[in-house]
Amino acid sequence: MAYTSGGLIQAQDYNWLAWGGNTSGTYTTSVNNLAVVWGVGDGTYGWGQDVSAFSTVSASNTVTAAQWSGLVYHVNKALGHTGDTQLASGSNIGITSGATITSFANVSTAIGTITTNRLSFGAQGSTTTGGNIDDSISTAGALTASYDVKVTFASTDAARYFFNAGGELQYRVDTVSGGGNGRESSVDRLIDGIGGVNYKAQDNGGRTGSGITLNTNTTTIGYYDQTTSFQTLVAVTDTTAAYTSNTASLQVRTDDATTTRNSKGATVVFRINLSVTDKTWDDTLSMTLRHRVDIKNPETTYLATSWGTPTSAGA
Repeated sequence: MAYTSGGLIQAQDYNWLAWGGNTSGTYTTSVNNLAVVWGVGDGTYGWGQDVSAFSTVSASNTVTAAQWSGLVYHVNKALGHTGDTQLASGSNIGITSGATITSFANVSTAIGTITTNRLSFGAQGSTTTGGNIDDSISTAGALTASYDVKVTFASTDAARYFFNAGGELQYRVDTVSGGGNGRESSVDRLIDGIGGVNYKAQDNGGRTGSGITLNTNTTTIGYYDQTTSFQTLVAVTDTTAAYTSNTASLQVRTDDATTTRNSKGATVVFRINLSVTDKTWDDTLSMTLRHRVDIKNPETTYLATSWGTPTSAGA
């Protein structure tokens, strides 16, 4: 690439910076470029934003001031999103129509920074509180049961954009009633011990609950680690005498095997597993498990809402 500081921008220079040398406008991850992070991308690359402002330039054409300013302006927007230092401010970075185009020394470096920090963010957007999903727990005997909440995105790309841009699913679980006898109090303790997780692109932050025996607290599983089989995020055991065989766990999976553009599905399913033994001196379990998923949206100062509105429901 002939790109040099203070030099004139050639078509091949521009295409390398904008599209990784791809004059066809096809996304590539093999070379650092703005389009694969800003646009549709692939896997962890891609925020789903409009790339028309820096389309490719044929080798025989001149790079215009509008094309160069469009590229640099979107480089600055991308840097703003990732929380990195922007090159300059303003809508066209001091470039006007008809002006001679000279290269900025740090544009190429900035695109490398954007590529490296593509899953980072300087800020997040608003939180949408999810609707409560209530599951009845009612049995006179031993309990072995599972309770699911499924989050659904409009498409696998929408799911990628959401997580790539810094969105997270804040799963929360609690008991609404109970505590009236020993076994119900045990369930309360188990659920309080789990609490929930903040599910992101590549991690979940670990349990938000506290107390009792923590057997598993796998923080490293996020959207890009999920499979169509359940994986355990949190597992707990009651510590109160006579109830130490009672356990609970929080698991996650996708029920969508679609892997277009290296996505991990358009759904995320959270599952609570409860195992409560039957004690002859305890009362019937009659209580409600309540869980929900709050949506922590990506920021919209620099990005448009390409990820849509995910929904949650019992599964």
